[in-house]
Amino acid sequence: MLRLPCYCCVQGCKNNIDHPRARALKDFRTLQTHYKRKHWHKPYRCRKCTKPFAVKGDWRTHEKNCGKLWHCICGSDFKHKRSLKDHIRAFGKGHSPHPFHHSPFEEEKECVSGSEGEEVITRESNAN
Repeated sequence: MLRLPCYCCVQGCKNNIDHPRARALKDFRTLQTHYKRKHWHKPYRCRKCTKPFAVKGDWRTHEKNCGKLWHCICGSDFKHKRSLKDHIRAFGKGHSPHPFHHSPFEEEKECVSGSEGEEVITRESNAN
């Protein structure tokens, strides 16, 4: 695939060719995603926090992690798993993911399994 630099058509956008510090986007697909994220309407909304999204993939990723906190054994907590990883890399010794992190939005659901006449009920975390 040929990758030609692309520019946004919206005046004032930093990716517009007329912007004093114009930055080209690497290809047409990147331009499409940029336009949706920055300038398009946002039809997708998180069902937990109502944050709007224009790109379906961004919305799905957000909903899976919305409300989760990632904990370090030092007591610090983070909204993003990546931030916890950066924290551990920066501080090293004495820092690692807490083995039991809890999400305020996590729900529990019952699972029923087993053969006929034998029912086993377990509780599972539903971490979307």
